[in-house]
Amino acid sequence: MPELVEVEKFRLLLLRLCSKEGVIVSKSSNKKQNHCPQNENEEESSSPSSILSSSLLSSSLLSSSPTGDFSPLSIECPSPTPPKNFPTEAEIKILQQYHVKDVERKGKLLRLIMMLTATTSNSGEADKSTCIDPLPPMKYVYFHMGMTGRISTPDYVPSLESLSGNDTFPPPHTHLIIKVGKVKVAFSDPRRFGAVSIDSNGPLDSQWNTFATDALDPDSSLALDGLIGHRKGVKALLLDQRAIVSGVGNWIADELCYQARIHPDQAYLTNDEVKLLKFHLDNILKIGIDAKDNDFPKDWIFHRRWSKNSKTQMKDRDGNTVLFIQSGGRSSAIVPSLQKNQKRKRKKPESDNSNDDVKNMNTSATTNTKSIPKKEKALVKKRTRTSSGKQQNKNSKKEVPPLRIPTRRSKRLTK
Repeated sequence: MPELVEVEKFRLLLLRLCSKEGVIVSKSSNKKQNHCPQNENEEESSSPSSILSSSLLSSSLLSSSPTGDFSPLSIECPSPTPPKNFPTEAEIKILQQYHVKDVERKGKLLRLIMMLTATTSNSGEADKSTCIDPLPPMKYVYFHMGMTGRISTPDYVPSLESLSGNDTFPPPHTHLIIKVGKVKVAFSDPRRFGAVSIDSNGPLDSQWNTFATDALDPDSSLALDGLIGHRKGVKALLLDQRAIVSGVGNWIADELCYQARIHPDQAYLTNDEVKLLKFHLDNILKIGIDAKDNDFPKDWIFHRRWSKNSKTQMKDRDGNTVLFIQSGGRSSAIVPSLQKNQKRKRKKPESDNSNDDVKNMNTSATTNTKSIPKKEKALVKKRTRTSSGKQQNKNSKKEVPPLRIPTRRSKRLTK
């Protein structure tokens, strides 16, 4: 399943849709510039640069939307069997009147920010007569990769561990192809567990709003402090996208626990252990995003965790045995000799002196009541019981009158 590392690469590929390839720079001419240039003489355009270079794999790539007039957006749906959550034909037709302003990611979700494209007049200003008023000025398009979803371009088809190598474009089981000028981006999903949703009030929109801080966000360091002293296992908390941070999946959590030498079921983490997790998580994400096709360092346990069903005993780079257990509801690769689950208890907060005095008073009261016989205890309870059924405070000033037992003589006098 694609995790933060893979989904961030998908975001960088989708950013090509709002690059200069899809922009027409206005010129001082009487011709309308509302279409994509057909040849080099009509307008100069730079060829798309390779997304595989490490210099382009940065969060600042095309972060700001370009200025100018946008080429028309065209969308194709070649698959006859799209995923269950997929836009209708009417929604796709409306979406072609928008252009991509920016691409955002939160956890494992992607979101295209779509702005309504207005036609341009000779002066370059928007022609109000051609604008479609009923359409909202902005729309969101959400992508969820599911188990086998991926974003690809003609010059780069990402490989996933769960899929066989196939670098053709468009890949098999492609459900959506977006074109802006010469740029083409495809969304494919063989197992169809992914989803594409438009606008708000949908399932992906609610997930976006409820997800925790993204693991690449600068505030994630403060969010990870929530692991300190928590009674749940560290991996279960990391896999919960709403608990601590979002974007950490199964293999990232295993790699993080392995490099930090922490058992995935370890609870009540210390401050030093959480600092260690922060350091390794930042390192894993940076190296993973810059790597090409999961070409991670050889000492990572990532290369061993996919051989769960192998008959040979798996070992890490140093020769330590790798075992597979269930942690956080998922299969987890660990090295028992390095990752040991230490039994810990929650540290109780230190009590104040006033609380200690109250406890001493309560204990002394209980010890004094032990020496009282049962019959006298029952009489005391009966005397101190109020009309509501609750006992009065023993330290109250009101004295309880003694019980008066009627005799035969008193009965005769009353007659």
